[in-house]
Amino acid sequence: MDGNSQGMKTELVASLIALSGGLIVGKTRLQKTVFLLEKFGLESGFHFEYHNYGPYSADLAEACEIATAEGVIKAETKPGFYQVPYTVYSAQLAAPAAVGNIASDRAKTLLAIMKGFTAVDLELAATMVFLEDEGVEASQVDAQVAVLKPLKAKRDNLDKAHALLGQLKAA
Repeated sequence: MDGNSQGMKTELVASLIALSGGLIVGKTRLQKTVFLLEKFGLESGFHFEYHNYGPYSADLAEACEIATAEGVIKAETKPGFYQVPYTVYSAQLAAPAAVGNIASDRAKTLLAIMKGFTAVDLELAATMVFLEDEGVEASQVDAQVAVLKPLKAKRDNLDKAHALLGQLKAA
Protein backbone atom coordinates (compact mmCIF):
# COMPACT_ATOMS: atom_id res chain seq x y z
CA MET A 1 0.00 0.00 0.00
CA ASP A 2 1.45 3.35 -0.96
CA GLY A 3 1.79 6.21 1.52
CA ASN A 4 -0.87 8.35 -0.18
CA SER A 5 -3.44 5.56 -0.01
CA GLN A 6 -2.58 4.92 3.64
CA GLY A 7 -2.89 8.63 4.36
CA MET A 8 -6.37 8.68 2.83
CA LYS A 9 -7.34 5.68 4.96
CA THR A 10 -6.12 7.28 8.20
CA GLU A 11 -8.02 10.46 7.30
CA LEU A 12 -11.13 8.39 6.54
CA VAL A 13 -10.92 6.69 9.95
CA ALA A 14 -10.56 10.04 11.70
CA SER A 15 -13.50 11.46 9.74
CA LEU A 16 -15.72 8.51 10.66
CA ILE A 17 -14.87 8.86 14.33
CA ALA A 18 -15.52 12.61 14.18
CA LEU A 19 -18.89 12.08 12.43
CA SER A 20 -19.80 9.55 15.09
CA GLY A 21 -19.83 12.28 17.71
CA GLY A 22 -16.06 12.28 18.10
CA LEU A 23 -15.97 8.91 19.86
CA ILE A 24 -16.14 5.20 19.03
CA VAL A 25 -15.75 2.80 21.94
CA GLY A 26 -14.18 -0.55 21.15
CA LYS A 27 -12.17 -2.15 18.38
CA THR A 28 -15.02 -4.50 17.54
CA ARG A 29 -17.47 -1.61 17.20
CA LEU A 30 -15.04 0.29 14.97
CA GLN A 31 -14.37 -2.73 12.74
CA LYS A 32 -18.06 -3.60 12.35
CA THR A 33 -19.06 0.04 11.82
CA VAL A 34 -16.61 0.43 8.94
CA PHE A 35 -17.59 -2.97 7.50
CA LEU A 36 -21.29 -2.09 7.52
CA LEU A 37 -20.60 1.34 6.03
CA GLU A 38 -18.77 -0.44 3.21
CA LYS A 39 -22.08 -2.07 2.34
CA PHE A 40 -23.68 1.37 2.04
CA GLY A 41 -21.12 2.82 -0.35
CA LEU A 42 -18.12 3.86 1.74
CA GLU A 43 -15.57 2.31 -0.65
CA SER A 44 -12.71 2.75 1.81
CA GLY A 45 -10.40 0.22 0.21
CA PHE A 46 -10.18 -1.77 3.45
CA HIS A 47 -10.16 -5.53 2.86
CA PHE A 48 -12.20 -7.62 5.32
CA GLU A 49 -11.83 -11.31 6.18
CA TYR A 50 -13.76 -13.42 8.66
CA HIS A 51 -12.19 -13.46 12.15
CA ASN A 52 -13.30 -14.44 15.68
CA TYR A 53 -15.66 -11.48 16.04
CA GLY A 54 -16.88 -11.39 12.45
CA PRO A 55 -15.51 -9.33 9.56
CA TYR A 56 -12.10 -7.90 10.37
CA SER A 57 -9.70 -5.70 8.41
CA ALA A 58 -6.00 -5.78 9.23
CA ASP A 59 -5.73 -2.70 6.96
CA LEU A 60 -8.19 -0.84 9.19
CA ALA A 61 -6.32 -1.87 12.34
CA GLU A 62 -3.08 -0.63 10.75
CA ALA A 63 -4.72 2.66 9.69
CA CYS A 64 -5.84 3.17 13.31
CA GLU A 65 -2.31 2.55 14.59
CA ILE A 66 -0.83 4.98 12.08
CA ALA A 67 -3.52 7.61 12.73
CA THR A 68 -2.84 7.30 16.47
CA ALA A 69 0.94 7.55 15.99
CA GLU A 70 0.48 10.63 13.81
CA GLY A 71 -1.91 12.22 16.28
CA VAL A 72 -4.81 12.21 13.81
CA ILE A 73 -6.89 10.21 16.28
CA LYS A 74 -6.50 9.32 19.92
CA ALA A 75 -6.74 5.69 21.08
CA GLU A 76 -6.94 5.14 24.81
CA THR A 77 -6.92 1.64 26.30
CA LYS A 78 -9.00 1.19 29.44
CA PRO A 79 -9.70 -1.77 31.73
CA GLY A 80 -13.11 -3.25 31.05
CA PHE A 81 -15.37 -5.93 32.44
CA TYR A 82 -13.23 -8.54 34.24
CA GLN A 83 -10.24 -6.30 33.45
CA VAL A 84 -10.46 -7.15 29.73
CA PRO A 85 -9.11 -3.98 28.08
CA TYR A 86 -11.04 -2.00 25.49
CA THR A 87 -10.03 0.93 23.31
CA VAL A 88 -11.72 4.31 23.08
CA TYR A 89 -11.09 6.09 19.79
CA SER A 90 -11.58 9.83 19.57
CA ALA A 91 -11.12 12.47 16.89
CA GLN A 92 -12.02 16.13 16.82
CA LEU A 93 -12.13 17.21 13.20
CA ALA A 94 -14.35 19.53 11.23
CA ALA A 95 -17.06 17.50 9.49
CA PRO A 96 -16.00 16.72 5.93
CA ALA A 97 -18.45 17.04 3.03
CA ALA A 98 -18.19 13.30 2.53
CA VAL A 99 -16.50 10.31 4.04
CA GLY A 100 -15.41 7.87 1.39
CA ASN A 101 -18.28 7.86 -1.10
CA ILE A 102 -20.96 8.65 1.48
CA ALA A 103 -22.17 12.22 2.02
CA SER A 104 -21.56 13.38 5.60
CA ASP A 105 -25.26 13.77 6.42
CA ARG A 106 -26.00 10.20 5.34
CA ALA A 107 -22.90 8.91 7.15
CA LYS A 108 -24.02 10.69 10.34
CA THR A 109 -27.46 9.08 10.00
CA LEU A 110 -26.00 5.59 9.53
CA LEU A 111 -23.54 6.10 12.39
CA ALA A 112 -26.31 7.35 14.70
CA ILE A 113 -28.37 4.24 13.92
CA MET A 114 -25.41 1.99 14.73
CA LYS A 115 -24.73 3.89 17.95
CA GLY A 116 -28.17 2.84 19.17
CA PHE A 117 -27.18 -0.82 19.07
CA THR A 118 -24.68 -2.83 21.12
CA ALA A 119 -21.34 -4.08 19.83
CA VAL A 120 -22.81 -7.61 19.83
CA ASP A 121 -25.70 -6.41 17.63
CA LEU A 122 -23.17 -4.89 15.21
CA GLU A 123 -21.05 -8.04 15.30
CA LEU A 124 -24.00 -10.27 14.46
CA ALA A 125 -25.32 -7.92 11.76
CA ALA A 126 -21.89 -7.64 10.14
CA THR A 127 -21.49 -11.42 10.28
CA MET A 128 -24.88 -11.84 8.59
CA VAL A 129 -23.89 -9.49 5.78
CA PHE A 130 -20.48 -11.16 5.44
CA LEU A 131 -22.09 -14.60 5.15
CA GLU A 132 -24.54 -13.40 2.51
CA ASP A 133 -21.64 -11.87 0.59
CA GLU A 134 -19.93 -15.26 0.77
CA GLY A 135 -22.94 -16.93 -0.84
CA VAL A 136 -24.88 -18.24 2.16
CA GLU A 137 -28.59 -18.12 1.30
CA ALA A 138 -30.56 -15.53 3.28
CA SER A 139 -32.79 -18.28 4.71
CA GLN A 140 -29.71 -20.02 6.14
CA VAL A 141 -27.83 -17.02 7.53
CA ASP A 142 -29.25 -17.14 11.08
CA ALA A 143 -28.48 -20.87 11.36
CA GLN A 144 -24.91 -20.30 10.14
CA VAL A 145 -24.44 -17.38 12.57
CA ALA A 146 -25.63 -19.70 15.36
CA VAL A 147 -22.95 -22.22 14.39
CA LEU A 148 -20.22 -19.56 14.35
CA LYS A 149 -21.42 -17.70 17.47
CA PRO A 150 -23.46 -20.08 19.63
CA LEU A 151 -23.26 -17.94 22.79
CA LYS A 152 -24.26 -14.70 21.08
CA ALA A 153 -26.72 -15.93 18.45
CA LYS A 154 -29.75 -16.08 20.72
CA ARG A 155 -33.08 -15.27 19.05
CA ASP A 156 -33.41 -11.82 20.64
CA ASN A 157 -29.85 -10.89 19.60
CA LEU A 158 -30.47 -12.09 16.05
CA ASP A 159 -33.70 -10.09 15.96
CA LYS A 160 -31.82 -6.96 17.07
CA ALA A 161 -29.19 -7.54 14.37
CA HIS A 162 -31.94 -7.86 11.76
CA ALA A 163 -33.57 -4.67 13.10
CA LEU A 164 -30.23 -2.86 12.79
CA LEU A 165 -29.84 -3.98 9.19
CA GLY A 166 -33.42 -2.99 8.43
CA GLN A 167 -32.88 0.49 9.85
CA LEU A 168 -29.64 0.94 7.94
CA LYS A 169 -31.29 -0.14 4.67
CA ALA A 170 -34.21 2.22 5.27
CA ALA A 171 -31.96 5.21 6.01
